[in-house]
Amino acid sequence: SSQHMTVPYGIIRQLYGPPQRRRRYRNEQRIESTEERSVSDQQQDALEKRRHVYRNRLFVKHMGANRISGFQQITPETFKVFPQRLDRLVPWIRRELRAILSLSTSSSSGGIDTSTTDDYHEQHPSRRRYEEIDTGLELIREYTIAVLKQYDLQTDPAQDLLRDFLHEHTEQFVHELMAFARSPHSIEAYDRAAQYPEP
Repeated sequence: SSQHMTVPYGIIRQLYGPPQRRRRYRNEQRIESTEERSVSDQQQDALEKRRHVYRNRLFVKHMGANRISGFQQITPETFKVFPQRLDRLVPWIRRELRAILSLSTSSSSGGIDTSTTDDYHEQHPSRRRYEEIDTGLELIREYTIAVLKQYDLQTDPAQDLLRDFLHEHTEQFVHELMAFARSPHSIEAYDRAAQYPEP
Protein backbone atom coordinates (compact mmCIF):
# COMPACT_ATOMS: atom_id res chain seq x y z
CA SER A 1 0.00 0.00 0.00
CA SER A 2 1.26 3.46 -0.85
CA GLN A 3 2.29 5.73 1.97
CA HIS A 4 0.58 9.06 2.42
CA MET A 5 2.95 11.98 2.52
CA THR A 6 1.92 15.49 3.42
CA VAL A 7 3.79 18.72 2.92
CA PRO A 8 5.59 19.64 6.17
CA TYR A 9 4.11 22.66 7.90
CA GLY A 10 7.52 24.32 8.09
CA ILE A 11 7.77 24.44 4.31
CA ILE A 12 4.31 25.93 3.95
CA ARG A 13 5.08 28.57 6.58
CA GLN A 14 8.39 29.45 4.98
CA LEU A 15 7.04 29.77 1.45
CA TYR A 16 3.60 31.18 2.06
CA GLY A 17 3.76 32.72 5.51
CA PRO A 18 4.60 36.36 6.30
CA PRO A 19 7.88 37.21 4.55
CA GLN A 20 10.81 38.39 6.60
CA ARG A 21 12.90 41.37 5.63
CA ARG A 22 16.00 40.26 3.83
CA ARG A 23 19.20 41.25 5.57
CA ARG A 24 21.63 43.25 3.50
CA TYR A 25 25.35 43.53 3.94
CA ARG A 26 26.27 45.59 0.91
CA ASN A 27 28.80 47.65 2.86
CA GLU A 28 30.20 44.70 4.77
CA GLN A 29 30.92 42.25 1.98
CA ARG A 30 34.58 41.36 1.77
CA ILE A 31 36.41 41.77 -1.52
CA GLU A 32 36.36 38.54 -3.50
CA SER A 33 39.53 37.16 -4.99
CA THR A 34 39.88 36.79 -8.75
CA GLU A 35 39.60 33.02 -8.38
CA GLU A 36 36.42 33.30 -6.32
CA ARG A 37 34.88 35.66 -8.87
CA SER A 38 35.80 33.24 -11.65
CA VAL A 39 34.08 30.34 -9.87
CA SER A 40 31.08 32.54 -9.11
CA ASP A 41 30.87 33.63 -12.76
CA GLN A 42 31.01 30.02 -13.92
CA GLN A 43 28.24 29.06 -11.53
CA GLN A 44 26.14 32.01 -12.65
CA ASP A 45 26.65 31.10 -16.31
CA ALA A 46 25.61 27.52 -15.58
CA LEU A 47 22.56 28.74 -13.68
CA GLU A 48 21.52 30.96 -16.57
CA LYS A 49 21.80 28.01 -18.95
CA ARG A 50 19.51 26.01 -16.68
CA ARG A 51 17.02 28.88 -16.65
CA HIS A 52 17.13 28.79 -20.45
CA VAL A 53 16.36 25.07 -20.40
CA TYR A 54 13.32 25.51 -18.16
CA ARG A 55 12.15 28.73 -19.75
CA ASN A 56 12.02 27.07 -23.18
CA ARG A 57 10.73 23.69 -21.94
CA LEU A 58 13.76 21.83 -23.32
CA PHE A 59 14.06 18.16 -22.34
CA VAL A 60 17.53 16.60 -22.37
CA LYS A 61 17.93 13.87 -24.97
CA HIS A 62 17.96 10.30 -23.71
CA MET A 63 21.28 8.50 -23.37
CA GLY A 64 21.18 4.70 -23.43
CA ALA A 65 22.42 2.73 -20.44
CA ASN A 66 25.50 0.71 -21.39
CA ARG A 67 29.16 0.25 -20.52
CA ILE A 68 30.30 2.72 -23.16
CA SER A 69 28.09 5.61 -22.04
CA GLY A 70 28.40 4.77 -18.35
CA PHE A 71 24.72 5.62 -17.86
CA GLN A 72 22.75 3.24 -15.64
CA GLN A 73 19.14 2.35 -15.00
CA ILE A 74 17.78 3.95 -11.82
CA THR A 75 14.94 2.65 -9.64
CA PRO A 76 13.71 3.74 -6.19
CA GLU A 77 15.60 0.75 -4.75
CA THR A 78 18.86 2.15 -6.15
CA PHE A 79 18.94 4.92 -3.56
CA LYS A 80 18.22 2.49 -0.72
CA VAL A 81 21.06 0.18 -1.74
CA PHE A 82 23.46 3.00 -2.68
CA PRO A 83 22.59 6.03 -0.50
CA GLN A 84 25.71 7.84 -1.72
CA ARG A 85 24.00 8.20 -5.09
CA LEU A 86 21.32 10.22 -3.36
CA ASP A 87 23.95 12.45 -1.75
CA ARG A 88 25.39 13.08 -5.21
CA LEU A 89 22.09 14.57 -6.33
CA VAL A 90 21.90 17.22 -3.60
CA PRO A 91 23.95 20.00 -5.29
CA TRP A 92 22.28 19.28 -8.62
CA ILE A 93 18.79 19.51 -7.12
CA ARG A 94 19.79 22.71 -5.33
CA ARG A 95 20.89 24.33 -8.60
CA GLU A 96 17.80 23.22 -10.50
CA LEU A 97 15.47 24.55 -7.82
CA ARG A 98 17.34 27.84 -7.81
CA ALA A 99 16.90 28.10 -11.58
CA ILE A 100 13.19 27.29 -11.44
CA LEU A 101 12.36 29.56 -8.50
CA SER A 102 14.37 32.48 -9.85
CA LEU A 103 12.71 31.97 -13.23
CA SER A 104 9.32 32.21 -11.55
CA THR A 105 10.20 35.46 -9.79
CA SER A 106 11.76 37.09 -12.85
CA SER A 107 8.74 36.28 -15.00
CA SER A 108 6.34 37.64 -12.39
CA SER A 109 8.29 40.91 -12.24
CA GLY A 110 8.51 41.33 -15.98
CA GLY A 111 12.22 40.56 -16.00
CA ILE A 112 13.13 43.80 -14.20
CA ASP A 113 16.12 43.64 -11.89
CA THR A 114 14.84 44.97 -8.59
CA SER A 115 17.05 42.98 -6.25
CA THR A 116 18.30 46.09 -4.44
CA THR A 117 15.03 47.97 -4.23
CA ASP A 118 13.33 47.64 -0.86
CA ASP A 119 10.37 49.78 -1.94
CA TYR A 120 9.65 47.31 -4.71
CA HIS A 121 9.71 44.45 -2.22
CA GLU A 122 7.20 46.27 -0.02
CA GLN A 123 4.86 46.59 -3.00
CA HIS A 124 5.43 43.03 -4.26
CA PRO A 125 5.63 40.73 -1.21
CA SER A 126 5.34 37.58 -3.33
CA ARG A 127 8.61 38.42 -5.07
CA ARG A 128 10.28 39.10 -1.74
CA ARG A 129 9.10 35.73 -0.42
CA TYR A 130 10.81 34.01 -3.30
CA GLU A 131 13.93 36.07 -2.71
CA GLU A 132 14.27 34.34 0.65
CA ILE A 133 15.57 31.74 -1.73
CA ASP A 134 18.42 30.24 0.26
CA THR A 135 16.22 29.13 3.16
CA GLY A 136 13.14 28.33 1.10
CA LEU A 137 15.18 26.46 -1.48
CA GLU A 138 16.79 24.24 1.14
CA LEU A 139 13.38 23.36 2.55
CA ILE A 140 12.10 22.37 -0.87
CA ARG A 141 15.31 20.46 -1.55
CA GLU A 142 14.89 18.45 1.65
CA TYR A 143 11.27 17.81 0.75
CA THR A 144 12.27 16.66 -2.75
CA ILE A 145 14.81 14.24 -1.28
CA ALA A 146 12.14 12.91 1.09
CA VAL A 147 9.81 12.28 -1.85
CA LEU A 148 12.64 10.65 -3.79
CA LYS A 149 13.28 8.23 -0.92
CA GLN A 150 9.65 7.10 -0.81
CA TYR A 151 8.43 7.23 -4.40
CA ASP A 152 9.40 6.62 -7.98
CA LEU A 153 9.57 10.23 -9.19
CA GLN A 154 8.26 9.25 -12.60
CA THR A 155 4.88 8.24 -11.13
CA ASP A 156 1.89 10.54 -10.75
CA PRO A 157 1.75 10.41 -6.91
CA ALA A 158 5.34 11.62 -6.64
CA GLN A 159 4.91 14.39 -9.19
CA ASP A 160 1.69 15.51 -7.53
CA LEU A 161 3.66 16.06 -4.32
CA LEU A 162 6.27 18.16 -6.12
CA ARG A 163 3.78 20.11 -8.21
CA ASP A 164 2.78 22.33 -5.28
CA PHE A 165 6.20 23.95 -5.54
CA LEU A 166 7.39 23.34 -9.10
CA HIS A 167 4.04 23.85 -10.86
CA GLU A 168 4.35 23.62 -14.66
CA HIS A 169 8.05 22.71 -14.38
CA THR A 170 7.42 19.49 -12.42
CA GLU A 171 7.52 16.97 -15.27
CA GLN A 172 10.59 18.58 -16.80
CA PHE A 173 12.40 18.77 -13.45
CA VAL A 174 11.83 15.06 -12.90
CA HIS A 175 13.01 14.25 -16.44
CA GLU A 176 16.20 16.29 -15.95
CA LEU A 177 16.81 14.87 -12.47
CA MET A 178 16.50 11.27 -13.59
CA ALA A 179 18.79 11.91 -16.57
CA PHE A 180 21.49 13.29 -14.28
CA ALA A 181 20.94 10.51 -11.72
CA ARG A 182 21.56 7.92 -14.45
CA SER A 183 24.77 9.56 -15.60
CA PRO A 184 28.29 8.82 -14.33
CA HIS A 185 29.36 12.47 -14.65
CA SER A 186 30.00 15.35 -12.31
CA ILE A 187 27.66 18.31 -12.71
CA GLU A 188 30.21 20.16 -14.84
CA ALA A 189 30.91 17.17 -17.09
CA TYR A 190 27.21 16.42 -17.39
CA ASP A 191 26.51 19.99 -18.48
CA ARG A 192 29.05 19.59 -21.27
CA ALA A 193 27.69 16.21 -22.38
CA ALA A 194 23.95 16.91 -22.18
CA GLN A 195 22.26 17.49 -25.53
CA TYR A 196 19.05 19.45 -26.02
CA PRO A 197 16.79 20.14 -29.00
CA GLU A 198 16.80 23.63 -30.45
CA PRO A 199 14.22 25.91 -28.75
